Amino acid sequence: MRLRSLFLPVACTAGLMLVSCADDAEGLKEDVQGESTSVKVVVPSGTDAVTVEYPVADGMESMDVPITLMSNYSEQYGASAITTGEIKLASRVDTRVNIYDEQGNALALNVPVKGVDVTVGDATMLPEDAVHNYVTSDASQTFYHSSGVAMFDDSWPYTYTQDEDYNDLIIDYDIETKYVDMSIIPEQSWREQLKVVMHVRAMGGEYPSSAGLYLESLDTKYITDTQATLTLGNYNTADAEKMGITYEVDLSGEHPLIVINNLQWLVSQEAKNATYTNEKDGQQWYVNPRDPSKIVTNNNPLPYTDIAANTFYNVNAGIINTGGDLFTLTVIFKGKDRNELSAAEGQEQIDHFINATMDVNGQNFFLGCYNRYNRSSYEIHMKGYSPSPDYTTYDREDALGVAKDNSTTYCGADGSVYGFKVPVMTRHAYEKKPLRRVYPEFQTWFESNGANSSDWYLHPDESNGELCCWW
Repeated sequence: MRLRSLFLPVACTAGLMLVSCADDAEGLKEDVQGESTSVKVVVPSGTDAVTVEYPVADGMESMDVPITLMSNYSEQYGASAITTGEIKLASRVDTRVNIYDEQGNALALNVPVKGVDVTVGDATMLPEDAVHNYVTSDASQTFYHSSGVAMFDDSWPYTYTQDEDYNDLIIDYDIETKYVDMSIIPEQSWREQLKVVMHVRAMGGEYPSSAGLYLESLDTKYITDTQATLTLGNYNTADAEKMGITYEVDLSGEHPLIVINNLQWLVSQEAKNATYTNEKDGQQWYVNPRDPSKIVTNNNPLPYTDIAANTFYNVNAGIINTGGDLFTLTVIFKGKDRNELSAAEGQEQIDHFINATMDVNGQNFFLGCYNRYNRSSYEIHMKGYSPSPDYTTYDREDALGVAKDNSTTYCGADGSVYGFKVPVMTRHAYEKKPLRRVYPEFQTWFESNGANSSDWYLHPDESNGELCCWW
């Protein structure tokens, strides 16, 4: 998908409060192309924050953002003394926001915020707009979740191969922190944990080799124990561990690194013939069913003479494993039992685990690739995210064909991106079918920096039969 930046003048709203737009439209454009968006506002003297409204997967959410006073002069505006302040906003992805005062009056509408790397100085980072985070609870336990789908195209850093289907790797994920109310069941605080669940839903490329998550918002210093299990579905542990998919959980650095390895096995001859028994119902299933009789030839444009031998995983029409289970990695991080800590230490620990779940910007998913033609290995991250600590060749990738956007990471100079997060249950396209064909509003959403068609994933075009099933 080729993304274009679209900058519009900020709508200045006259009312009880005023906005001093970033000098003019051209000035705002220059700010957006830098590290953050700087917006000047005029508010009552003594105001500490404004409310910023931003799009998310299921509507709009808001957050309070502190303002830095630019000057201390006061004027009479009606009955109130006013002062000029400035807020700086940044985002992982291109988006647009609305800014309101404490009374709900609009100060600025449709403000563009350009996607940038996480290092943005003193700017406030907005949450990603397509990730759903939510909270559930019972009488004694509260569960904090962030859930979504990570979709990747494997063509970085080779722009000429991009087919725009974004199904080269698809990971469904849920990150959950369990909190125990110590006033109700203090003896069960040992149950508290942060759990990461990653499902390998589909793989539609020959380069993908691994699926990774660098959990930047979780510090390893809080982790005292780790449990990891690879299964097929929620059960079937024994069969999964006998097959070719492997995993690793690395706690040697500042943040945990979780990787599902050897994804090429999914399209190997061994996987084609591999079966497992569902431990829940006793039925036997193929891991990657590739019966040539089920292939719809006119909907499978792969340039191979032996289609059955070169079919990918859950991306080819007619041979989707709708009844079988997905390879699932579950990782549980445990901290100290809060009964063994002081009240302040215990609160610090559980607050950190909760923040690591709810801070969706710190959930750095990536695709690891191996190009067998030139024997190179590389990582593909989403726009604005940094490579994992072990990957050190990002700065040399421009020699392979990509003209980079130097203001951020993993973005071409023409706006091309190679991965993004979408809400849970978003369906993916079949092999070689551009995502913009099956989701007509997808391109509008990106080209408007998130201002338009924010629910593009709810409006697929099913008339051409190029969308996979619900998951």
